Amino acid sequence: MSYYEIYNYLDGKNICNIFANLIVNKIHSEVPDAKTEITVNNVRNFFIVKGSTSYDKTIDLSELLRNFYTKHNLSKVNDVRVFDLITYNKEIELGSVNTNISSNKKYDKKFNELQNFVNSNVRKNILFNMKYNESSNVIYYDCKNENISEVITVLENYFIGTTLLKVDMSNECFISDRIYGLSSNMRLYDILLINIKNHVLKLGLGENFNCNLNSIKLPQDIENDDMMITLNNNSFKVKNEWLESLILDVFPFELNELNTVFGNLVDLESYIITGKCEELEETKYMRDFILV
Repeated sequence: MSYYEIYNYLDGKNICNIFANLIVNKIHSEVPDAKTEITVNNVRNFFIVKGSTSYDKTIDLSELLRNFYTKHNLSKVNDVRVFDLITYNKEIELGSVNTNISSNKKYDKKFNELQNFVNSNVRKNILFNMKYNESSNVIYYDCKNENISEVITVLENYFIGTTLLKVDMSNECFISDRIYGLSSNMRLYDILLINIKNHVLKLGLGENFNCNLNSIKLPQDIENDDMMITLNNNSFKVKNEWLESLILDVFPFELNELNTVFGNLVDLESYIITGKCEELEETKYMRDFILV
């Protein structure tokens, strides 16, 4: 049994990730080769955006977020307060690869179902967040007082026989996940690792995927032999060493190849809101696995 924290896409870590992605996409639309690495902190009363970019123009971050809220929920537009601590016009060099991923197929499926459920109510202007303890069948939820009746109805219709408890989550703070604040030319290996995970789980080689990806050289000098991939769980249907070797043989790791395969701007906003993203779910290397 599991514990799930689900925030609608206009709140919590989700809005941090969306806001970071909006900034990255805005810079990309102006200067596609600009390098950017930022984080968005949500302290509930305001946002703090930190990091750096090679882009040399200051962005009106408040306007960017207001435009997003205008499309999705007008009640949020007047709540926008942003502190811009981005260092603009800074040269950024690609460092050696050091990224990781941890995933549980069963947990992720349930989490995505709950996330889609909560997000689907945003369109009806029913905004709430919840923490679901599956073992005790208790849901702690938070929403505006004027929406309590609507939220209770929505939750009772979706969860049968669950205890509902109203709590205050307004003091919790959040920070964006790294991948959302990286420009497309700096997150290639993060996208690659997600794609590797999808291949392994969809092929039924295991139910969990915990993996580190590292390099001994800078990305521009990398060849497949320079990569180190470490599978940290021992629950695969094949030996870890064999699967690690197969991954290095099947997937591209050289920077030019990765740019060709994953260099386009990935629609991460849609991924947060709908849980779907064609680029991340692409399994073009499935045949190579099957042949081996």
